[in-house]
This record gives sequence, structure tokens and C-alpha cells, in this order.
Amino acid sequence: MYNYRAFGLSISSDLEFKELNPSDHVVESPDLQFRLKDLGCEIPEMGAQPEFDFEDEIVCQMIWPGMVCARIVGPELIEVQLYPGVSERLIPFPLLGPVLGWALHLRGYFVLHASSIAWQGKTIVLLGDKGAGKSTTATAFLRAGANLLTDDLLAIDMINFDRPTIMPAYGQVKLVTETSKHISPPDSEELPLVWDNFPKRQYRISEMQQTPMPCDYVFVLNRTEKDLSIDWLDGIQALANLMRFTYNIRFTEAPDRLQRPDRHLKYCSSVAKSARIGCFNVPHDLQGLDGAVAFVRETLLSSEQ
Repeated sequence: MYNYRAFGLSISSDLEFKELNPSDHVVESPDLQFRLKDLGCEIPEMGAQPEFDFEDEIVCQMIWPGMVCARIVGPELIEVQLYPGVSERLIPFPLLGPVLGWALHLRGYFVLHASSIAWQGKTIVLLGDKGAGKSTTATAFLRAGANLLTDDLLAIDMINFDRPTIMPAYGQVKLVTETSKHISPPDSEELPLVWDNFPKRQYRISEMQQTPMPCDYVFVLNRTEKDLSIDWLDGIQALANLMRFTYNIRFTEAPDRLQRPDRHLKYCSSVAKSARIGCFNVPHDLQGLDGAVAFVRETLLSSEQ
């Protein structure tokens, strides 16, 4: 049995997740459990499309061909059946991504596809389309002394609607292979590829932000040849950009009663009101990232005055 801590949750698991932060504190009733179980599922070979089956108001079954079948039995239990002979390097790919993302949603978190760092007493959330450079930009901030909060999966605690709080995840950053040749996180360990030809390299961060922090700034990344700039958003524009990058859009097959669109809108509105949201125009050239970090430093300093 393995014990971890992530997203403010105690997690026990029959599976080892080298990505997660180990916990020496063993609790009798963990917040979330990963349990190996024969689910009687015929998992297709790799190459087929993932399958999501929302059985009822609680249970959701997700199948990744050649990897796993995961049965999410509510917000506290995930049952896992492994594909015969599956490499242990493949297992975290779905389980710590969409599977965990849906479980966090069921727990009432506001879940975004984003990276986030803590820097100079403030938090910065990085949103963007695939390839926009969320992890790359976060790494540039880490090299400037920031601490990682999360990469890829961002969970915000919404117990206090006036103070949405980012829950620290675990110390890992994924970088596109070409990018990793030019920039990598400080004090990190490069992990083996998930599989051959996987487009991203994984890095384990030795230190990260451990305590929850309020959500202060949200930047939607826009790669451009133009000069560095931040176009601040408010009202409908801010709300629309948050909704666009929420994790819920991955689960459009789920019935409305599970997606909770009413709660989702309230969460987006709360973050849009409490955090400052802007479109951050950043350079394509990796060499310009240090300048982008300096630009944000000056912008935030001036906005706090």
C-alpha cells in the first residue's frame, strides 16, 4: 500500500505513483483510494479510442486501450483494472489525468487544464490551447525563483466563493522534447519517457509550493511575434476564457446532472471576480521567455502600487 498527498487530499493506492508526493502519515480513512480490482472489462489493444461510460449518478468507467480500465465510484474510490502486461510507465498517464480530474470534479473542486506557480507572494495561473506553452512558461518562472503549484491539472477549492484557493498538486513538469533541449526546471530529475515517441519529457521537481494559496492572476497565453503585452479582461471576456479551459469540456458525454453546469458557471464567475485575468502575449522564441518573466514582474509590481 502506498500513501500520498496531493490536491489537499490524503491518497492511498495499490499502485505506485512515482509522480506523487509520498506521505508518511497513514490515515484510516483516506480521502481518495486507488484500488486494483478485476472489473470484468475487455480492454482493447492500444490504437483504439478511449471510452467513457457514465453509468449512473455516481459511477463513471473510463477505458484507455492497452493501458487501464478505471471505474470511478464516486469522489472517494477509483477501481483499476490493468491491461495484461502494461508498462508501469503508462499507468499514471490516464489515472493522474482525466480519471483524477473527474474525481476532483466530483469532490466539488473547480478543475482547469492549466499550470500554476507561486511567485513573490502571489499565484499565477497559465491557461492556453494545446501547444501554447503553459508548462514551458511555468518553467521559465521556476528558473526565476518561483515555486510550482501544479502542471496540467489545476484544482481550486471553492468553499469560500470570495477567495478561491489553489490546491498544490505534485512536483512534475512535462515539456515538449524539442523545448527540453533548451530549457528545463531547476533542481529537477528527468524521468524516463512514458513510451517511445512520446512528445513530452517529464521532470520531477525536488521542491514545490506545499500550502494552498488564493488565486491571484490568470494569464491566457497567446504566442505572437508582437511585443510583450498583457491585455486585461473583465466581464464576459474573462468568464468565457475561464469556461473555455475548464476540465469539464473533456466530459461532454456526461449528463448535465454530473457536469453540474449551474455550479460550473458559479465557479467561473467567482474566479473571474476575485482574480485578475488577462491575455498574455508572449514570444514564440524561447530566448524571449526571460524577458517575459521580467515583464510580468514589472507589471505585477506596478499593479500592486
